[in-house]
Amino acid sequence: FTVVDCVTQYSLGALVPITGGAAFGNMGQECVVSMQLALNAYSQVMNDAGINITLVSKDTATDPIVGLRATLEFTGNYDCANGNCTAPTRLLGIVGAWASGVTLPVGYGTRVGHIYPLISYGSTATSLTTSDFGDQKTFLRTIANDAEQNPGIVALLKEHNWKAVTITFIQNKYGAELANNLNDILREANIVVLATASIDEVCCDEAAQKAEQDAVLDTLKKSGSKINIFVAYPERARAFFASDNMAPLVGEGFVWLGIGWVETGVANSTDSAIQAKLYERMEGTIGMWPKAQNSTGYQNFLNRWYGASNDDPVLYVPNAYDAASAFAIAASAVASKGGDPTNSTALLGELFALDEPNGAVGRIHFDTNGDPADYRFGYANLRNGGWSNLGSFSTSTEAAAFDAAPTFYGGSAIVPDGIPAVPCEVGHYESPLTFKCVLCPAGTYANTSKVR
Repeated sequence: FTVVDCVTQYSLGALVPITGGAAFGNMGQECVVSMQLALNAYSQVMNDAGINITLVSKDTATDPIVGLRATLEFTGNYDCANGNCTAPTRLLGIVGAWASGVTLPVGYGTRVGHIYPLISYGSTATSLTTSDFGDQKTFLRTIANDAEQNPGIVALLKEHNWKAVTITFIQNKYGAELANNLNDILREANIVVLATASIDEVCCDEAAQKAEQDAVLDTLKKSGSKINIFVAYPERARAFFASDNMAPLVGEGFVWLGIGWVETGVANSTDSAIQAKLYERMEGTIGMWPKAQNSTGYQNFLNRWYGASNDDPVLYVPNAYDAASAFAIAASAVASKGGDPTNSTALLGELFALDEPNGAVGRIHFDTNGDPADYRFGYANLRNGGWSNLGSFSTSTEAAAFDAAPTFYGGSAIVPDGIPAVPCEVGHYESPLTFKCVLCPAGTYANTSKVR
């Protein structure tokens, strides 16, 4: 070991989306800053344990292949035959990745040869902690999985007595798993899914993207739904809401529920005409996001953050802070007991035993699967291009707390009834249970009023 001033040097890998179309603005760079702030915050704890951790970051470009290569470079398993091993000194583990589709191959990469713990700050696909990596629990995360988020969507729908929806989702590991699970729990809650549609994660040329959008929007229009759930990344959400074909699906009585694209500036555009459309059409959107709660830990994080940046932290940045904090605390615990923090069994033991009440996004404590033992999502309402807090949802109690009432299209405070407008042919009526057109019973006829 190389010892400097009686302190042993270790490394922590960080996988972030610096480039790649799905990245949230400067989120990747900001996550690196927040991880370094976390290591700084625990510098005395580490020093007392006789260790120091150096952060080494790599760009995933939001690409599974790039992410896997970066992982193998961290672990010393890439191009070593040619003498190009670039593994950092005494790697403890890796924080990342952000996207679920990148985290899956990264997780396998951390198991080549030596096992390295992996903690994600943004990957929410449920299977990552339930089945993807088998019984050996080496993957953890500081954000709840989609199966724990979806009951919050149901709670929101029940709060407003909305009984029929559509689901549009991005076709990747994250979107498909979320939509499938959401379909199941909506059925259990007796909420009808009138239509389901998917969009490509990264689409094509402008003409092909328009064709894809128009096909999806036509499906939604035919369903008659007034309440539409949209699971996507910000750039796809902007493209949809700016589409001319979107016009019949916004306005009085319509509500859009956003997952995955609820971020500051989502309604902004460098084109003033497009921005005007986005401001008008996105007005009243209700979203769920991994918003850090106003707690002692979050305030401590903000104090450190504003000492390093003049900008507000974007989504997932507090989660990245907690992931790095977890490594610092656990590695220090191993070292203070005379152990070697690069021993993955010892390090994972301390990670699963960790219980830090004042993390940036709340309590840093993992259940037996590696998910946060308690997590709170935020509800937000888009007003005049900015998001306003509505309340929160606890994954441990599956309880929603609404602190404010939302406004809807045009700033209206009137809650839409959410009853779909299904055009039925003569001799049919709209079922009040399924919101589908069914044949009138024998001996009856359809009048001009809908049976509800």
